[in-house]
Amino acid sequence: MRRRPIETGPGQRYWRSRGNRRVRKARLARSALRGAAVLAVHGLVIAVALVVAAQVVARLRTSPRFDLAHVVLGPLERASEATLRAALDPYVGRNLLDLDLGAVERDLERVPWVRSARARRLLPDTIEVRITERRPAALARIRDRIWVVDDTGFVLGEAGPGLADVLPVLTGLDRTDDRELAARLARGVGHLAGIASADAAFANTVSELDLSQDDRLEVHLTDGGPAVLLDPEHAGRNVRRYVELRAEIESRVGPPRTVDLRWRDRIAVMPDIDTMREGG
Repeated sequence: MRRRPIETGPGQRYWRSRGNRRVRKARLARSALRGAAVLAVHGLVIAVALVVAAQVVARLRTSPRFDLAHVVLGPLERASEATLRAALDPYVGRNLLDLDLGAVERDLERVPWVRSARARRLLPDTIEVRITERRPAALARIRDRIWVVDDTGFVLGEAGPGLADVLPVLTGLDRTDDRELAARLARGVGHLAGIASADAAFANTVSELDLSQDDRLEVHLTDGGPAVLLDPEHAGRNVRRYVELRAEIESRVGPPRTVDLRWRDRIAVMPDIDTMREGG
């Protein structure tokens, strides 16, 4: 009589002797001990390295060799080197490794002519500073004093004899509240930029931009031509077209007193009555 084969299913386990199980457990235990020993050695090495590194850093931070002694400033055009170095004086003698470069940069950016500053360490005792300077964009007449402003309307300081730039003057600001002045100045230089984007040559002839009226910008030119009225919402509107037609306009009506460019696709001209009378 044949014996039926033993069937094994996926859920059935192979039988092992107790001796085999003991050998397997012993091997697993030895592997676990070896792994734990390796981890312990690695942990000890890392701990020792960290302690040594901390000691080295502590020594460097107390070593006079790394005290800040020199400041290298990049090339400057307008910002005062003496003023910048005075702003950095509180940091001289501090340990270079502990120096907060962000604080250094912020202190330099408080100097009016500095737009931005970037500092980096040069071991053992030097920092190098690169300055991006503000550029004067206009003058602003405020209560009989003339101030220099940059292309954001930031006031750089009072205009002096050393300013060689020929800049347009923002006027009509005397009645502006101090809290509103910064915004008005920013809008003023923004209008100048809008005029320049429409026609750079025309923008170079602007001597004064009157901001006193809410519904118009009144431009006076260096050549003594007519007052030009611009739209505060679109300062460059019709500017290029007027430049193209200026000679023709004057040939037809004579030198006008006022040219109004505020209207879309239209140039309005007010003749100079006195000139017309003289011409008979």
